[in-house]
Amino acid sequence: MSNEASSSKPKSKGSLFGRLLGSRLKSKSGKSEGKKKEKEEERGPEKDTDEGWGSSSKSKSGKSEGKKKEEEMRAEKDTDEGWDSESEAPDNPPAYEELDSSTTVAPPEKQEPPRYFHFKLDRFGPEESLLLPTFSGFANYKELLSRLQSYDIKVLLDNSDSMETDASPEEECKAKERQEKEKGGTNVISPTKRWRHVSKIMVAIAQFITKYDDDGIDVYFINDSSVDGQNVKTEEEVYALLKKADIHGGTPTANKLQVILEEYWEKRGFRAALDEARRCGGSAAEILEKMSGKESKQLFLIVITDGVEDDKEKNLYYKRTVEEVIVRYARELDELGRPDREVVIQLCQVGIEENEEERKRLEAYLDGLDNCLMKTHGIKRDMVDRVPFEDTYDAETHEFKVDGIMKILMGSVVKALDAVKVAEMNEELGKWIHPK
Repeated sequence: MSNEASSSKPKSKGSLFGRLLGSRLKSKSGKSEGKKKEKEEERGPEKDTDEGWGSSSKSKSGKSEGKKKEEEMRAEKDTDEGWDSESEAPDNPPAYEELDSSTTVAPPEKQEPPRYFHFKLDRFGPEESLLLPTFSGFANYKELLSRLQSYDIKVLLDNSDSMETDASPEEECKAKERQEKEKGGTNVISPTKRWRHVSKIMVAIAQFITKYDDDGIDVYFINDSSVDGQNVKTEEEVYALLKKADIHGGTPTANKLQVILEEYWEKRGFRAALDEARRCGGSAAEILEKMSGKESKQLFLIVITDGVEDDKEKNLYYKRTVEEVIVRYARELDELGRPDREVVIQLCQVGIEENEEERKRLEAYLDGLDNCLMKTHGIKRDMVDRVPFEDTYDAETHEFKVDGIMKILMGSVVKALDAVKVAEMNEELGKWIHPK
């Protein structure tokens, strides 16, 4: 290789002189003849290279063979480092493998090795491993997901005592079946509770929301402000907050919702503009336009809850104060002349009510928040989208559906995706990959 590199310059004159000199000195001693042959052998490839007699094809062949061997070695290395399929995954996968903070969306041909989050047996559910979504699995939606960069992302988690309720009426039977299969029925298996589903959603979306909000996400708990997290930038920080959470109390969702919205109103100058307009009788939109130096990001709030709004301290059940708060702030956005989708709320619903009447009642309540506020209250914007946990998660494979994750992340952000259910997402998302 080094010889070829060093002889890359043409030497046709030298080669001709050598041949002439060799013809005149045929009668010379065998010693000179030997030297001549050595020179010709050394210069042979140079002559071929200069004149292009198939040396190029020979060189290409050598390179392709070398490249082939290199690719084979790389493939063997990849096989050692990752798993070809889920069936080859180890029985006890690591609880968590750290992601490099500089990780970017990988092209489709470069698949990331699978990563798992391991849940231990506790009062919220059995021991199980959640297959985490990977960035490479969402490479087709990179441009669509990049819209999240323009949002300040906040998450509100329901840590009320209803989170210790079985996730569905079938959970007790499922727990007994698991108990019979494991260790001859001697191992105590806990039915899956709603808090386990809350945790699964957070674990699955953590890498996405921490990536796209450059100054970090804010995580709030309905009943415990002491463990709220501000400017959370890594998955590890998200997991640490989940561990700190204490499950207790009622579900006064509206109280914390109002706190979050009011904080944002103050940062954006919305509250100051509205107060000034009411004091002086001017236009809040015009006053806001003259203000400067305020935070410019939009607001994306993810609320993960079972949807049952109550306040046990006041003995109230199925209050509608969440609806009142949303409508009030939506009207203020209208008054300020703000664009559609500037403030959006994604409701991620966990849990299925055992009582059929309660289930219908809850469905009507949540559907009202998602689809009826504009018609019922005369507001000009749709701020809310809702998605049930069961639509986003595959219980057989213990992983979230790609369409389910996209509904959680983009359902309230993109109007077209707000209008469809998870089962219809694939067709709608196809328009974003191959726009007509």
